[in-house]
Amino acid sequence: MDACVVINLAQDGFDSIGTHGLSSCVCICAKGKNPRGHDILGLLHYSGIQDAQDALSEIRDDMREEGVRKPDIFLVGGMISNQDELGSFEIERDLLALGHDFNIVGAKLHPSMSDRNGEENAINLGMTADGIYYYKSW
Repeated sequence: MDACVVINLAQDGFDSIGTHGLSSCVCICAKGKNPRGHDILGLLHYSGIQDAQDALSEIRDDMREEGVRKPDIFLVGGMISNQDELGSFEIERDLLALGHDFNIVGAKLHPSMSDRNGEENAINLGMTADGIYYYKSW
C-alpha cells in the first residue's frame, strides 16, 4: 500500500487528498507551494515495508517535481500495542530519526491503541491546504 500521490490543487481539480485504514501504518503528508503560488499536497501511506529514508525521499522528490523546493512533512497515524509485532514504534522511530534531513515539522502518532490489528483500530485521513484531519474509520 506504500503508494505516493501528489496533487496540485489549482490544476488537478481536487481540493483535498486522503487515505483510509491507517492502523499500524503512518501517513507521510507533505505540503508546500510551487513558484506560481499553487498549493501542492502529497501523501504516502507508509507500512514500513519500504525503507524510511526511501519513502521520505520519494515523497520529497515527487513534491520537487511539482515545484516545491522544501516541503513541510507531517506524520500521522501509527498504533501503540502491548504486542510489539502489532505496534508501529519501529516505523515511527525510523521516520522521526530523519526529521532534520526531510523537514518533518509535525507529528500526531498513536491515534490508535490496541492489542489486535484491524479496521476497528484504524483512522482515515484527509488533507487540504488548510490542515490535516483524521477520524476513526468505524
